[in-house]
Amino acid sequence: MKQIGFLHTSPVHIKTFNDLLQNLPFEINAIHVVAESLLEDARKNGLSGRIKSELIKHLAALNQSDLIICTCSTLADMAEQVGQERGQPIVRVDRPMIEAAVLSGQKIAVLYTVESTLQPTLALIDAVRLSLEAEIQPVVTPVYCEGAWELFERDDIEGYAKNVAKWLDRSATQFDTFILAQASMASAVDYVPHLSEKIFSSPQLAVEYALVRLFD
Repeated sequence: MKQIGFLHTSPVHIKTFNDLLQNLPFEINAIHVVAESLLEDARKNGLSGRIKSELIKHLAALNQSDLIICTCSTLADMAEQVGQERGQPIVRVDRPMIEAAVLSGQKIAVLYTVESTLQPTLALIDAVRLSLEAEIQPVVTPVYCEGAWELFERDDIEGYAKNVAKWLDRSATQFDTFILAQASMASAVDYVPHLSEKIFSSPQLAVEYALVRLFD
């Protein structure tokens, strides 16, 4: 049986990804490592060499996996780079989402709830846009979901999702595509069904991408 390893910075993601794997017509084993301190350190100190060393230690616990998904968008670029350096198949959770979203519209909003995730997300968007070499490049605008992360830190996941949904609704007429920069934001889509076709979130697309890589 194939195994996917997940590196999270919050335990809330375990159920999200287990549910996605349980809906498959075949079995995939999942192993989860939660390292909340990595995101806390990155938010306080930036992506330092010390954080990279700690990241490598946590990824080592997933060495027996056929593929690893880093579900924290703040750390995802560093994790992907570590994978390339070590010959380890590591997928950053937001790459499949961004590759799909950049092709979908000309006015793209990037919603985020933690400042540390914005620059890695925008950098990946720029890299994807350059790789497409399209004549018309989309305009990308960050939208900070003020007040959301405080709810997440209090374990008010429903309130967190509703806050993100509020910012989606407020921006509805300004953009034709929405990127939810963090995996934790995905459930906000449930509260704005009228916008669902315009919203790109990372968990399902990341799992689909991982499965293609595993069985290709």
